Amino acid sequence: MGLSRGQIECRALSVPGTSPTHCDRYLIGHLGKSMFVPESNTAFASQTRVFGGGQAHLLLVAHGFGATRPDLAAEAATEALVQQLLESVPWHQGGIREDRLENTLGKAILRCHELVQSDLGSGGGGAVFTAAYILWPQLYLLHMGDCRGYLFRGPRVRQLTTDHVRRVAGGASPDRDILTNALGSDIHTPTLDLVIHELHVGDKLLLCTSELGRIIDASALRRTIGEAHGAGEALESLSRATQAHAAEATGVVAYFKTSGKES
Repeated sequence: MGLSRGQIECRALSVPGTSPTHCDRYLIGHLGKSMFVPESNTAFASQTRVFGGGQAHLLLVAHGFGATRPDLAAEAATEALVQQLLESVPWHQGGIREDRLENTLGKAILRCHELVQSDLGSGGGGAVFTAAYILWPQLYLLHMGDCRGYLFRGPRVRQLTTDHVRRVAGGASPDRDILTNALGSDIHTPTLDLVIHELHVGDKLLLCTSELGRIIDASALRRTIGEAHGAGEALESLSRATQAHAAEATGVVAYFKTSGKES
């Protein structure tokens, strides 16, 4: 029995915190077929672009780090990721060969790594990200670093990503987490985590920076997002929950609803 074709409702929240530079970036993109008309004597006016229905969706959250320009690192990572994904991943139904996808994405991520390093120069730093490429009903979750992806289904919430960090004992100071995987960083070769998951109508997805995940624990997220009736309502609840904290936090919420048609 086929799943009902899903409609997606997306909203984003980005709280700058007290830092003088905003180091988080997010993106909500809808991919579809279009046609440019240079000349015509029909109802299609010349020099216009005609769009077909949307086929795929790209959601992304990134966070930059480094002593000099973490905001530049986040911006460079976002631009490189979007460009490489558009060039390397099919956006239409049946276009993705999952047996080849990991290799294709691995090459794209290495190219992103090189582009971010080039943009940052000798200043150091890098960026972490979690991205969702959605070609209904498949979710392709791309992850590097300590941004996070959560799936809400019914009363349950599941973190789909694993933080790429190593806990370091602080001695007299508190213990701290050290990143082990990031774009642009010159201390290692980047490794991409790819999670493939089948979505259901009624599912909810949250991509967020690690700071938002620390501010709001899993049980609070389940109440905030799982019990909301839409992405807008969930966003308002997230905003209220982060107001008491001065930290920078960013998240993208997606709700998958039925269109009443069968796929």
